[in-house]
Amino acid sequence: MTLVIIYLLLTVLLLLLNAFFVLAEFAAVKARPTHMESLAAKGDIRAKMMQHIQTRLDKYLSVCQVGITLASIGLGFVGEPGFAAIIAYLLQKTGYGNGIADATVHGIAISISYILISYLHIVIGEQVPKIFAIRKVEHAALNTAFPLHFFYFVFFIPLWVLNWSVDAILFLLGVPKAAKHEGHSEDEIRIILDNSQSSGMMTFRRLLYIENVLDMGALTVRNSMRSRERMHVLRTQATQEENNKIITEFKQSRYPLIGDDPENPLGYVHLKDLYLAMTAGKPTNDLKSFARICLKSKETDTIEQLLSVMQRRGNHVALVYNAKGAWTGFVTMEDLLEEVVGAIEEEFPLEVPVYLADALTVDRVLLDVEGKSIIEAAEYALGRLNPNDLPMPTEKIMLSILEREKLMSSYVGQNIAIPHARLKSLARPIVVVGRLKEPFPSPVPSETVDLIFILLTPADIPRVHQVLLSHIAQMLDSDFLSDRLINAKKPGELFEALKTAEQASLA
Repeated sequence: MTLVIIYLLLTVLLLLLNAFFVLAEFAAVKARPTHMESLAAKGDIRAKMMQHIQTRLDKYLSVCQVGITLASIGLGFVGEPGFAAIIAYLLQKTGYGNGIADATVHGIAISISYILISYLHIVIGEQVPKIFAIRKVEHAALNTAFPLHFFYFVFFIPLWVLNWSVDAILFLLGVPKAAKHEGHSEDEIRIILDNSQSSGMMTFRRLLYIENVLDMGALTVRNSMRSRERMHVLRTQATQEENNKIITEFKQSRYPLIGDDPENPLGYVHLKDLYLAMTAGKPTNDLKSFARICLKSKETDTIEQLLSVMQRRGNHVALVYNAKGAWTGFVTMEDLLEEVVGAIEEEFPLEVPVYLADALTVDRVLLDVEGKSIIEAAEYALGRLNPNDLPMPTEKIMLSILEREKLMSSYVGQNIAIPHARLKSLARPIVVVGRLKEPFPSPVPSETVDLIFILLTPADIPRVHQVLLSHIAQMLDSDFLSDRLINAKKPGELFEALKTAEQASLA
């Protein structure tokens, strides 16, 4: 009987060891390195040890595997005999084993003990620690770090033999060693960010900022520039009074300077230079002497490329040229930054404020949009509108939306997609809101697209797009609005919810 008690105690010990190694394995894998770094910076030595483990993850996972394997084998070796002896004894004492051969009783006891040990091994040794590590990852990671490090030294020699054997076999199979640090692809980063936003760790607005940063490599300068037709310029042939009138009326700090040839600007004038000259008592009527050199950019250059050049050269403005070499627009660093952070309010605002409610009408709110993709849903929604309400046929609008969608998915998380197009023939922005009749899978695994905001904005006023996108981001940080959007019974209810939410977010 003493031997049976020893077997049972060893069974409990091995079961707990198995659970520990499973817990440590999942905790080391699931713990976020950035979070461990944050805790380590605050002086948590357990987090520092977990950082050490995660930088040598292959070796420590091998420790866990060796521990799990040895514990499992030992569990079968001592657990089954111990439980079998107890079960056989109970069968005999209760009378269920009377008249049955000892070999048969022993066989029944072995079978029951095998099922019992397997049950305990799966539940206590595997599932419970695994789920605990997933749900309480920080607690599990911090409290298993030092014990796991201890077992690393205990298993050092068998680990060395095992790792050498594994490396040799993989070498023979032609499998290269894994890189020390495997980065995330852009799509993986988007999924990570969206999961962070969905779990409440990041605001929707902050998610859009980072999404916009990732889009910078695809968006072109043409998307951000101020078109030539909408620019305010100073001219060398104009009188000083005429130029002063332009400066006083539009209150910009920088103006392109046009000389004798309007197709070749001389550069730009910075008002700071004029002010310094005036305070020094110098004449300011000859604007050529104040002309600064502009950077030159193609319409097809990416925002990322131009922003990098501006940072490197310390020049915050650029003239934009098309493929034929003709001057088509003007862009500043602020214009480029607005593509990331949204509209930046001017110190001297001249533009009429743009509101989502002005670009949206009840007729443009649809509650039963059909489609199995963002493109199909957008096409269906636009097709439901009055053709006279659109600046061009739906087919042409969809070509622009499709062109943008090919560069980057317009899914922004939170079950929302914002397909959009900047149209040259559009005078005023148009917003269409559609709720899907049947949500379809989004680019992010396990998420669906339930709602689409279609933004159609004038191509020559890129700032309008950023203003509307910024307003949407501010509104959708509200859980109350999200519920209203999903539960609204009529288009008017959804329209009023958006209008009220926009007013509240801008208050």
